[in-house]
Formats: sequence, structure tokens, C-alpha cells
Amino acid sequence: LFPSLHEGLGMPIIEAVSFGKPVVASSIDVFMEISETAPYYFNPRDRDSIVEALHEALSSKLSSQKKNEYERI
Repeated sequence: LFPSLHEGLGMPIIEAVSFGKPVVASSIDVFMEISETAPYYFNPRDRDSIVEALHEALSSKLSSQKKNEYERI
């Protein structure tokens, strides 16, 4: 879970992806530059959005699309 409002590169996202872990992250521009589809994105200012993204990440297996995107990253 990476609920950042402002960030540089987003190394924790890249590290989690390298271990094949689901990534739940704020939908800020710098994270979207890493990938628009790999993380489960949420609005960091909206509690319900965070809960929804966490629920989706924890209840789903990584789809083949996400696995392919992880490999690309």
C-alpha cells in the first residue's frame, strides 16, 4: 500500500513489482508513469476508494494482464 500525495520515482512500487506482490497505490501522475494498469489505484483523499482498491487487490489473483505488465516494469 502506497498512499502518497507527492512522490519522486516510486521505488517501493518497483520493489513490490519485482517480488510479484500486488501494488495498491495513489493515482498520482508519477505512479501512473510507471504503469497505468499494474497497480490497483485509488484516490488518496477518498477513504472509500482506498478500501475498494485494497479489497480488490487482496481478493484477486494477479491477472495475466497485470503479470505481463509486471514483467514489462
